[in-house]
Amino acid sequence: MRFTNRLKNAYYSLIHPEKLGGSIFYPVKSKYHKEQNILKDFEEIPELNAVINWKARAFSNMNLRVVSKTTGEIVENDISTLLRQPNWWQGQGEFLKQTKLFHDIFGNEFLYFLSTVGFNTVKAFYTMPPQNMEVCDKNELPFFMSLESNLQYNFTWKGKEYTLDPEKIIHLNDNNVNINSENYVLGKSKIESLKDPLKNIRASYNARGVNLYQNGPMGIISSAARDGAGSIPLLPEDKEQVQKELRTYGALENQFKYIVTSNALDFTPISADTEKLLAFEEVREDFDKIMDAYGLTKDIFSSAENSTFENKKEAEKQAYQNTIIPEATEWIAAINKKFDTGNKPYVIVGDYWHLPVFKENMQETANTLQTLTNSLSTQLADGVITVDEYKEKLNEFYEKK
Repeated sequence: MRFTNRLKNAYYSLIHPEKLGGSIFYPVKSKYHKEQNILKDFEEIPELNAVINWKARAFSNMNLRVVSKTTGEIVENDISTLLRQPNWWQGQGEFLKQTKLFHDIFGNEFLYFLSTVGFNTVKAFYTMPPQNMEVCDKNELPFFMSLESNLQYNFTWKGKEYTLDPEKIIHLNDNNVNINSENYVLGKSKIESLKDPLKNIRASYNARGVNLYQNGPMGIISSAARDGAGSIPLLPEDKEQVQKELRTYGALENQFKYIVTSNALDFTPISADTEKLLAFEEVREDFDKIMDAYGLTKDIFSSAENSTFENKKEAEKQAYQNTIIPEATEWIAAINKKFDTGNKPYVIVGDYWHLPVFKENMQETANTLQTLTNSLSTQLADGVITVDEYKEKLNEFYEKK
């Protein structure tokens, strides 16, 4: 199979030199084959959708801007304009939300930077749907023997494949420990590791749906008519008519609660084994597993029981500090590298300190700082400490913050 694939790839490079650079090599293709199932889970399972969408909304709350490295003041330039309007059809908030959705659903995020031909000026950038992307490694040697990337990115649109310039791509991915020659570039979606909890949620919803939509009373219907020899069984056509009528009994709209019939019937109710149908409990437990995987806690969501306002506020703050901010920091670092801000007098920054959940912390920090500076100023005036010691104490305060 390996030899056949190599011959196929070599032949492909001969007849499509525009796609493969005109040289014969044997690309190792890393393609995500489970995109549709993963997307289906996201679209159809409310608990998974809620978690991923919450993260996307939280991520998009980022205050993204360009600031001076020397003064810290906001800088208005082409990059700041581009960050506010990344492309012709998305603003900053919508762009950030969608790119985060791609990352958390598929485990991969591809940012494509469109620049003018012959110039390095970025005119727009887009987040590419991972299910349309394919990554090829053109190296025959293992990745650790190469000093630089030799990847090729292909994008499929309307049945046509486009080869993208790797210099215009930022590829951010989720963790993947299944490293092999066929796939060491792409990340792995967390949804794959949640397949059992997600399957259980589907089964629980299905069980609840059966209970709701399977109309009619739960029990055994039998003939009550008797003669000297015993019970008279229902004729097949009578049995069918009874079953048809019983479908109109249940708990839904336009259904009846009580059975009224002229047929001579006995009804023996059967109680449900509730211990074997703990659908709500199963969904709650699986919801916890989804939240754990994505770094959130249940107090964030409306389904949390006995959760106070303080619990929700603390859970939201924890989610930002432990999950959203670290992920945003990695994302901003990649953007800064792309725009080469290391060699510029400005830098791209993003933070969430403007959010209400952090305002209380900021006020508390300001009050603590004022108390500290008043104390240090008094000690400095009395000659208890030196100016250098004054600065050292302030530096210690800021490092802790």
